[in-house]
Amino acid sequence: MSACAETDGVARVADTVRLRLRITGLVQGVGFRPEVARIAADHGVTGFVLNASGAVHCEFEGPGERVAAALARLRDAPPPLARIDAIDVETTAPQGDTTFAIRHSDDATTTAARTLVSPDIAICADCLRELFDPNDRRYLHPFITCTNCGPRYTVITDLPYDRPATTMADFAMCQACADEYADPADRATQEEGFSLELRTRDRERKLLKKINETIEKIDEDDYGFCEACGVEIGIRRLEARPTATLCVDCKTLAELKEKQLGG
Repeated sequence: MSACAETDGVARVADTVRLRLRITGLVQGVGFRPEVARIAADHGVTGFVLNASGAVHCEFEGPGERVAAALARLRDAPPPLARIDAIDVETTAPQGDTTFAIRHSDDATTTAARTLVSPDIAICADCLRELFDPNDRRYLHPFITCTNCGPRYTVITDLPYDRPATTMADFAMCQACADEYADPADRATQEEGFSLELRTRDRERKLLKKINETIEKIDEDDYGFCEACGVEIGIRRLEARPTATLCVDCKTLAELKEKQLGG
């Protein structure tokens, strides 16, 4: 059954339906599962998505018009690095799922089918901005990467594509990276290469939080002072970084401590 025919059929159904999708192409290691999860959340459908040999398997469940809209968006707006060759669609019985889950690869679904692997991708504009942002925790981090860039082919040891099947399998994530990895709304989510788009990008959420905190400080007449030593941060630094909370000296010291702990 073709994706278009199924979409047209589902769009006329108001009752709960469930579609089983088999998506082939360049769909692993490119942020595909998190994007499917975001699509499901945006359209209010439940189900799951996982990597399998030769394909990504996904199931959408919900009111017919919502499932149809989610399928149409998946087909028309995949992640930037993805390339969908085909979507095989099958109607199946509703399971009553209450959430949408990103599942790890299921060995029971694996076959000898060919899986396309993304090549290594040069740093993207988003990571480049973070790399040179002194207020970003990945400032000058040499291995910065996300779902839209970074190593793929050179770190994969097996398929389907999951973190345990990469050269990073033996490296534990810090808590901050683990939180990003588990958050489908974060650009770093499910990025296997170095564990560390989007309903709201991670930098936008963080910037909004900083702005709100800055506004609170202004309201409390506590703006412009270093949180570590209490001295005035300085007009030049605040003009360049209005949300700064540390003076130059304390910021430099904090970065040095972080590098020492990391080393």
